[in-house]
Amino acid sequence: MVSKAASPREIVCFGDFEADVPAGVLRKQGVRLRITYQCFKVLAMLLEHAGQVVTREEMRRDLWPEDVIVEFENNLNTVIARLRTALGDAGDHPRFIETIPKRGYRFIGKLSRRAAPRSKLLVLPFANLNDDPAEEHFCEAFLEEIIGALARLAREQLAVIARTPSMHYKGSQKSISQIGQEVAADYVVEGSLHRWDGRVVANVQLIRASDQ
Repeated sequence: MVSKAASPREIVCFGDFEADVPAGVLRKQGVRLRITYQCFKVLAMLLEHAGQVVTREEMRRDLWPEDVIVEFENNLNTVIARLRTALGDAGDHPRFIETIPKRGYRFIGKLSRRAAPRSKLLVLPFANLNDDPAEEHFCEAFLEEIIGALARLAREQLAVIARTPSMHYKGSQKSISQIGQEVAADYVVEGSLHRWDGRVVANVQLIRASDQ
């Protein structure tokens, strides 16, 4: 049992950008940017050690395990170049990422932090795969248990929508994206229940509503 509530996660802000490091998301003026995993990993390292030099060797160890053989110098140069492009930065006149010759890189931008808003989650009614109307009560009870368990899980970070709005979408043919927009949910849980061979089989999916 978790005895201590999780701390609210923080958004790191610099210039027009916001980095949600735990979620691996970078936004510019509220619009999510598509950058590679390695680019974000480098950015996260630089933000964590803002004002300090992060050496190329430290980046190599973090990006590529010892058993992975890569052309490290060229690959890291490519990652840094792509990150700078995403940030609209330049190596010769940097606003954010300064090159320290023969050593590594340093983040020089001004940072601020704010608490990230709680993610909003909707649990859809579970589909009854037994074709037995009597099982509908079991599916609804299961839904209530899941909603309650998730609501207790991480209250500082997760807001779980109540049962009544959820039941509105029972049997709905709307897409996850449509449902997410209607209830302003970031994530949607959907699934099905099936009694088989004396057991209950639950198939469950957690879906990000923005891109499904």
